[in-house]
Formats: sequence, C-alpha cells, structure tokens
Amino acid sequence: MSRPLHAAARAINLQPLVGSRLTGFALRFEPSIGIHDPLMARLLLLDDGDTPLVWISCDLIGLDPADDARLRQQIADRLSMPAGNVLISCTHTHGGPCSMPFRGILRQVGRAWLDRTFAAIADGAATLPQRLRRARLAHGQ
Repeated sequence: MSRPLHAAARAINLQPLVGSRLTGFALRFEPSIGIHDPLMARLLLLDDGDTPLVWISCDLIGLDPADDARLRQQIADRLSMPAGNVLISCTHTHGGPCSMPFRGILRQVGRAWLDRTFAAIADGAATLPQRLRRARLAHGQ
C-alpha cells in the first residue's frame, strides 16, 4: 500500500563575504569587490512516511568530501535521519567564494564563512518538517 508523499522546500541566501577569494577563474587573483547575484542553497524534503530524503542544492563550486560528509551529518542530526538520506549537490558556480581546495591553486577555503554557511543550511533544514504538505510526483510525456 502506498503512502501519501509529502514535500517541503525553502531557499537560504548564503551571503558571501565581500573581499572573499573567488574560485573557478584562475586569472583573477583579487578578492571579490561586491555581490552581483545572491548565492543560494535550495532545500527540499520529500517524505513518504517511511524514508525521508533531503536534497540540498548549493550555489558553490563544490565541496571537499570531508566537508560534504560534515554538512550531511549536521542536517541528519537536526532531522533525526540517517546521513545517507541527505543529498548535497553544488551548481559549480565560478563566481562564488572558495568552498574547497582547487587543484593546489586555492587552498585557503573560507573556513569561518563555510562553517556559518553550513549552520544556516542546517538551521533551514530543521524547519522543513513543519513545512511539509501533501505532494504528488508526476512526469510528462
């Protein structure tokens, strides 16, 4: 017997710090001088009553595997679910702060900013269960 699907979503502004080192553009050595577009994390919780799944899409160039595991565990702890039920993806933006070491060129990950970003994402994820609404999954032809 199938159970009804429930879903919740929200977005979090990642608020990069002006003056951050940017990744993905090797010819630019200067730090950022402003914010052109917001960097967001988009959060989705799907729950069929048995297996909750959280999918986080971050406007970051990427995450180091250890940081990915740390963020997944923070979210899992906040939602009392296995870390294996948390998926993290990155849009691979080339216009954001350094969120991972980059082939030995940029090793200075903005650790304080990343810690604050992870806390904001985990806080946002913690609000998702209260936002759950009945949902329907469909596909086009």
